[in-house]
Amino acid sequence: MKTETTGVGRPPARVPNLAKAFTDALVERTGLEFVAEGTGDLRSTVGPEAVFHYIYAVLSSPEYRRRYVDFLKSDFPRVPLPGGRSIFSDLSEVGEHLTRLSLMEAPVVGKIAWRQAPGALIPNWCVEKVRFDEVEGEGRVWINQGACCAEVRREVWEFSVGGYRPARKWLMDRKNDTLGDRDLEHYRIIVSAIGETIERMRQVDEIIEAHGGWPAAFESTASSQKAAVLPFQRLEDLPKPEDRYRDCVPLVPLAAAAGAFGEPQLVDEREEFEWVRVDTRRRLRKGMFVAQVVGTSMEPKIPDGSWCLFRSPVTGTRQGRTLLVQLRDAVDPDTDQRYTVKRYESRRVRRGDSWRHERIRLLPLNPEFDPIEIGKEDEVQFIAELVEVLGG
Repeated sequence: MKTETTGVGRPPARVPNLAKAFTDALVERTGLEFVAEGTGDLRSTVGPEAVFHYIYAVLSSPEYRRRYVDFLKSDFPRVPLPGGRSIFSDLSEVGEHLTRLSLMEAPVVGKIAWRQAPGALIPNWCVEKVRFDEVEGEGRVWINQGACCAEVRREVWEFSVGGYRPARKWLMDRKNDTLGDRDLEHYRIIVSAIGETIERMRQVDEIIEAHGGWPAAFESTASSQKAAVLPFQRLEDLPKPEDRYRDCVPLVPLAAAAGAFGEPQLVDEREEFEWVRVDTRRRLRKGMFVAQVVGTSMEPKIPDGSWCLFRSPVTGTRQGRTLLVQLRDAVDPDTDQRYTVKRYESRRVRRGDSWRHERIRLLPLNPEFDPIEIGKEDEVQFIAELVEVLGG
């Protein structure tokens, strides 16, 4: 963003530093109205911050970097326009989280912990010789002969930004210094944030793949989209096993879904379930299903009564994802149902050699509703992750 003078006594106006040709093309692809500030609601409007998050996500894609490595060596990166509103919204959302991780503003969860060698009487946190090793699959970053940061994955240790590895460089910049408590905690957060950044970068590739992969995901689906919803078609006959998940998935009525999900949270393909043909560019796979989400707590992203495409089981980090959750001993105050769709947030703390969740919250998007606080993880069952809003 840049500012322009508006006159004596008036605050400077903020002007998005985006080429008009680009924003015009983005509006045509997504059907959203461009506004000068903020993110927009991504239902009818889009702002420069959402555009930045989209760009940040695309440039963070490992597959993007692999495909265009030769071009990136000699020219500025080119940003492809989204194929439609859905992929833009999905990438912008994960790009926002990547941005917050880069700025050290996002909460991080990890098993990273500092350890002293067995038998050490006096803690020694002086950075003397930095090295990395693995023992029985556990990565450790040593700062001297008797002190290490444990449970660090090799990919985190080797993660590179701008030609240097932050997990190594931060320590090397403090050679011969003794780390205090704040330093030790700060480094633990750095390493945890790198680990989650890697997971989010993989998620970017998953989103692109779900929308058809490169380059199909960035080919225009329509000159203008009037709505963010996509219809589905009910099938009169049960599809043959070999035809399932090609272009159709089960339709699961959540109001009567008790026992519909087996382990590991895949939908049981019951004979009484209808199957629907989904008009989507995402690649379908076993574990996906359509269900209706009621209530207004997730508006504007999920309007009341929307039909949504879900993917099960939930794998990888749950932090920041929109999940379908079954409450065991409670109900959603918005709908009085045990099934609810909310954004997941948790904070874990270390207790000795183990970790436990200090707080789990299921967050609504509508500010009129309060988060659902969960005391223990076994009070909920994580069924599936939201993939796409299909219709209302």
